[in-house]
Amino acid sequence: FFSPCTMFPGLQTQLPWGDSEVPAGELLLVTHAATEVDGRFLLHHFLTQGLKVGGHAVLCAFHHTLMHYSSVQKKLDVPLETMSERLHFIDCVTGADEGFLYEPATAPLAALSQRIVRQLEAAGPSDAALVLVDDLTTV
Repeated sequence: FFSPCTMFPGLQTQLPWGDSEVPAGELLLVTHAATEVDGRFLLHHFLTQGLKVGGHAVLCAFHHTLMHYSSVQKKLDVPLETMSERLHFIDCVTGADEGFLYEPATAPLAALSQRIVRQLEAAGPSDAALVLVDDLTTV
């Protein structure tokens, strides 16, 4: 699904699949220990790569708004405005645009999972589908 990385040339070689494309059905969990290093920049890397190869992406945002992602992606020369038919944004921060306002006591993750599946089904058939969640520490 992903092309070899151009944003971070050495990153692709450090992944379990090396320079080749991500095998279908793979899960990549990006975590960071209790350090001051924020790994969220990797979301932009994978989102950029996924959209550049023509795939569909569902981005579940628990930490940043769509405005943040739009601003950063524009700087990376992949404006989200031109990818709106392939990017499906679920705003879990504010619940805007029929998002999914996550409240630990009342919003089960099963509902979010179903929402992601519906977004992918609505996108139509694609060999390349990507699901990104920007911060699970709030869950």
